[in-house]
Amino acid sequence: IYTKLPDNKSIIRYKRTNSNYEIITQSEKTVEYVSKSKLSIDDTLSIKNQTTTFMKNNGLNVDDYNPKADQFSSYMTYGDDDVICQLYSTAKKQVSGENYPYHRLSCVNITAVNNNYSQIENLLTIYKKSNSLPEFSKVLVSTKTDGKKSYSIINLVGDGASPRLLFAAISGDWAYLGELPERNFKDKNSNYILDSELSSKINDPKYGDFIAKDIK
Repeated sequence: IYTKLPDNKSIIRYKRTNSNYEIITQSEKTVEYVSKSKLSIDDTLSIKNQTTTFMKNNGLNVDDYNPKADQFSSYMTYGDDDVICQLYSTAKKQVSGENYPYHRLSCVNITAVNNNYSQIENLLTIYKKSNSLPEFSKVLVSTKTDGKKSYSIINLVGDGASPRLLFAAISGDWAYLGELPERNFKDKNSNYILDSELSSKINDPKYGDFIAKDIK
């Protein structure tokens, strides 16, 4: 009925019980299966029950947090003190322009999730020294490191505006550079229309072209 897809990286959407926002963490292990027939019956409940039994037999309990999904999809989350696993199921996985039933099981070490939260909280603490946080329910983080240089873009997703905040560091000494504007899709040589202040910070000699070659 199902075909196992090649190994691939995926994500886990999770919110700790003591947090008011969801984060996305790169999974360490993922298995994916897609139906051989687009006319397959909806077996999501059966897959959930089988997965739950398997997880409980291996010491993982059903977690209280399951991310919101559309009407054709659902999540089921499991965990213990060391790992979080998440089953994602959808009746409409796009394959060659057609919709097929699909299931994905991903797992990540709880340390990776906690480290993700710690990074976000540390950077938002820097941001709050001179700015007020908007309302948000989800945080997306993208980080790039090259030697001693790093930069992170934190996207605060809420019902209103969803600002993308740019931070940079040398040897772990982080600084807030500014809010990125809307993406620029008109100029093939530029992906943002940067104001002079943010452009000056991005092109600070101490960063070289590390940030500027990606954000320009």
